[in-house]
Amino acid sequence: MNLETALAERLRIINCTPDDLKAFLKQNPPIKRVVPRAKELIAQLQSRGIDVYLVSGGFREMIIPISDYLGVPRDNVFGNRMNW
Repeated sequence: MNLETALAERLRIINCTPDDLKAFLKQNPPIKRVVPRAKELIAQLQSRGIDVYLVSGGFREMIIPISDYLGVPRDNVFGNRMNW
């Protein structure tokens, strides 16, 4: 199946609403979902002038809170988007 169909099927299976997503993010803040010392590693790389990107096969709506926590600019975040 092509990527568009696969994403549509993932969303159908997940079957979540914006409120479900907000509840999940509230119960699972980035600090609980990021490996230890990732924030420090990214800060060290950035202090050396290295651009850091966050690339995921997951959904951007789930990734943005993590990128904000890690200090990765939103323009450097690449992921799928949920179609409400």
